[in-house]
Formats: sequence, structure tokens, C-alpha cells
Amino acid sequence: MPLDPNLRAFEIDERLVGDCLDAFLTDRLRRYERELVRRWIGQGLVRVNGEPGQPKYRLALGDRVEVHLPADADRQAPLLAPEDVLHRDDAFLILDAPPSPTAGSERPGSAASFLGGILSPFELSSAPERPRAEEWPSREGSGLLIAPRTAAIRPGLEAALCAPGAEVVWLALVEGEPEYEGGKIELSIGPHPKDAYRMRFDRGGEAAVTEFEVQERFRGYCLLALRPRSSSPHQLRVHCAGIRLPLAVDPLYGHRSALFLSEVKSGYKKKYGIEERPLLARLPLHASAVAFAHPTTGAPLAVRAPLAKDLDRVLKALRRHRPPRRRNPGSAPGGTPPATPA
Repeated sequence: MPLDPNLRAFEIDERLVGDCLDAFLTDRLRRYERELVRRWIGQGLVRVNGEPGQPKYRLALGDRVEVHLPADADRQAPLLAPEDVLHRDDAFLILDAPPSPTAGSERPGSAASFLGGILSPFELSSAPERPRAEEWPSREGSGLLIAPRTAAIRPGLEAALCAPGAEVVWLALVEGEPEYEGGKIELSIGPHPKDAYRMRFDRGGEAAVTEFEVQERFRGYCLLALRPRSSSPHQLRVHCAGIRLPLAVDPLYGHRSALFLSEVKSGYKKKYGIEERPLLARLPLHASAVAFAHPTTGAPLAVRAPLAKDLDRVLKALRRHRPPRRRNPGSAPGGTPPATPA
């Protein structure tokens, strides 16, 4: 029997018990507003254990939730809500973009189609002047996305972002517990000779610099603020791996393609017959803030993006199940990171 491409199915585990059906689906179906989700529930397009759902139904362990998306669901709701447009003028847009469902997969064409869906509602120039898939800050996570309206503004915008005093801040959840509070990573990066999708440390490659600072600690994990001072492909991912703090989810440079609650919660018991859903199944990178001089007016511009919901959910789980280790007096973190790749 062929699969229904419009069917979305979810199994409820212990993390989700007690959530309201409409809130749960709004979180899982990120591109659709809650009012639209409620309308679909009222139309009988959402079923819980085979029965029509109710918006305020409290989810129970083992519930199966099925959503039959309308054929025109994408036309009913754009990928971005009006409040996701953080800055708009005649030169460019700054958007709070959702995480790409293919971030980190390196599948050819996937980034272009995802960004095309995000940018399609806006009045941007037609190809080839439409923002490219590799547009800053890139597809490798969630948060701020800067989209020039025309090709003419692109060189000035790129120069403004690289000018002295300009800054972009990424938040990154990494695996490991650094003995230092911050530092600078200076490791040149070049293409991998055998894998077109990977980069590697290369002394003859492109110079790359990333400054970092610990934001929050957990047992086995850490939240870092990263400030790239150059723009090399995969720079943040490669640099984090280079100081032995790979991203908590990174199939290329880390140890896993998804993070599960069973890896975080001690004594987690899997439920028979219920497949565990990942806490996070994309790169834990979030473009949090940017500050630079406007390329045409010279006026200072600073924009921040709120933390993505899925990453916020992971941090809450870590605070609950992986609080930081107690340190003895006099053993506070310090020092500098290793200068050579792992």
C-alpha cells in the first residue's frame, strides 16, 4: 500500500505526556500557526488513536497522533510568520528562519529548495539574483538569515559583515566539558581530498578564526557562543571538532546524527513497541545575533533572534537530567583550548 505523502504520524513518549494536542502539533509542525492547526483538528484531519482529536486533549503515554495535511497546506501557511521578519528595508531582509529539515545532511539541492520556500513570499529579484543556498549565515542551523533583495547590494552587504567591528554570534551545543571558559581557534581549513561534502584541517588551506565562550555547562555537554572572524565552509563544525568539542549532533564531524533522551536521562526506560523519537535531529547551531553598519546608510544595525524551540527543548532536558558537575574550590575552569586538531 503506497505511503500517504500528506500523513504525519507521531508516537507520544514520556517527554510529551500532558501536552495539549494543539500545542504539541504547533511545535512539531513548525511552519503552521496554532490557529491553522486548530482548524484542521476541527475539520477532522487530526486523529488520536484512530479517533477525532480535540485541541485541548492532554496527550497520554503511547498515544498515536496522525495528521492528514490538506493538499494545499503549504499555500494556507507560509514558512515564516510576520513576526519572523526581524528587519526589512530596500536593501535586504533579516529573517528568523526555522531550522532546515535537511541541515547537516549535505543532500544536493535540499538547501536551495528549503530556502526557496522561505524566501518565496518576499519581493526579491529573480534568479540568479535570488539569495543563494550558501547565503550568510548559511543553512547549517536555525536563527538569523540575511537575504539581499538584489545582486547589486550583495558585495556591499558582504563587506559590511566582514568589516572591523561587525559581529555575528552563533550558539552551539557541543559534546564534551571544556576545562577553559573561552579562547580563539586558529586552524586553516581546506577541502577533503576524498569527500566532496567534508572539509579538513589544512595548513595550506584557507585561514579560519573562531572565538568562543562557554555560556552554560552540563554533564557531558556544553553550550558555546561562537564568533567566527572568517567565513570558511563548515568552519564552526570543523573548529568545534578540532578542539575536541564536536557538535552534539553532527553526522560528518561528530558522533551522531540525532540526540535522544535515552542518551541524556539516566535510567531511561524505552517503551515496548514505541520507537523513541529524537530530542534533536539537526545541527545544534543557532545564529543568535548580528551587528554591523548598514551597507548603504552606514547606520549601526543590531538584530537578535530568539532561541529555536527545538534547541530550547534540548537545553531544558539537559538542565533537568545533566546539571553541571560540582567543582572543588580552586579548580575553576581556565586555560586555553588545544591548538591542534583532534
